[in-house]
Amino acid sequence: MSNREIKFRIKWGAEWYYFDCLYNESASADLSNCKKETLGQYTGVKDSNENEIYEGDIVQFLTQELNGIVGYDEPRFCVINLEKKQAYDLVGKSCVVIGNIYDNKNLISK
Repeated sequence: MSNREIKFRIKWGAEWYYFDCLYNESASADLSNCKKETLGQYTGVKDSNENEIYEGDIVQFLTQELNGIVGYDEPRFCVINLEKKQAYDLVGKSCVVIGNIYDNKNLISK
């Protein structure tokens, strides 16, 4: 059994909401009107600045001029570089979150 934290984030209006389950009767916020396409799971990995990395984040590798989008490619989370059309292992300390695909589309390499 894994000790990895199961957390999610979703955008509602201009704000990001972070939570640890998809359904919680005692939740104080009504997320029914949120932007469902922005739902992303925490990867269990933190970047070199100790920021949590979520699906949909854009990360920059520290060892090379390369960035990519964090996604899930079974059986793991990985970084997908659109320019090279290649997936790389997500190793937190070797990258930094520079944005996400919803707020920072201009950071995506094509």
